[in-house]
Amino acid sequence: MRKLSEDFRRMLDALAHQDAAEYLPMRDKYRQLGIVQPRVPAADGAAESAATRRRVALLGDGRAAGGHLDYAIDACRRQRAGLDIVLHGAATRKPAHPQELSERLRRQGIDARVVKLESGNVQALNEYVSQHPSLLLVVAPAADALARAFTESTLSRGQRLYVPMVMIQDGPAPLVPSMSFA
Repeated sequence: MRKLSEDFRRMLDALAHQDAAEYLPMRDKYRQLGIVQPRVPAADGAAESAATRRRVALLGDGRAAGGHLDYAIDACRRQRAGLDIVLHGAATRKPAHPQELSERLRRQGIDARVVKLESGNVQALNEYVSQHPSLLLVVAPAADALARAFTESTLSRGQRLYVPMVMIQDGPAPLVPSMSFA
């Protein structure tokens, strides 16, 4: 009976703190619950870190500024993920990525890699998304033609997006009319 009481108390504690645990790593969650973390043997003698498994894709033309880049960096930091900079169109003929972007990502502690979609069409983006099951989300500027075509073609065929697509509009925030509830 005592064991059941302790388990029940741990379950209630977990429910009370579930919103705070969203951003905690598994080892901290186990520690809070008083459970010894199970050991998983590493495959081939080397464990793959969480940052190399989980990825956020930044779709675009390689610009080093904008709300979409800030959002992607914040998402990588929150999720402890790496960043794939997915270039398409004319951006594939430019250098890998601007020096200031790589410096900014390095300062943030984000593992970044450049992926070039040579054909730059919807099918190439669809193949990239389907071949990377570790993608958490794809971030793109709202004005990106490939991102719009990708979402519209997928939804028009009655399919679903397997990775969330976040499209960020750069520019001033829309004005919200003031309301009085008096």
